[in-house]
Amino acid sequence: MGKDKLFVAIEFNMNGKYKITGDVKKEKRIDIISEFVRGQAGKRKDKRKANKKDIYHIKIEWNPDMDVFTCTDDTGNFGLRDGILLTILSKEK
Repeated sequence: MGKDKLFVAIEFNMNGKYKITGDVKKEKRIDIISEFVRGQAGKRKDKRKANKKDIYHIKIEWNPDMDVFTCTDDTGNFGLRDGILLTILSKEK
């Protein structure tokens, strides 16, 4: 039996540089990010103010047995979080 959860961790600098790490194979990390973002489309509005930082951290966990994603971040709202993830996807494809 494998791990219960796999994760992808992102450190995103507002100057456009970023680092992606995690225990998912390097070539599959973008797939995890993409699937997470796809699942967020149209989910909810978020009226919280975005945090103003130079560097943001986002961690996406995936439970492959249940095919469930969870995410923690320090962005302050979903719009900024998803915008960062979409920026990374656009640079990686």
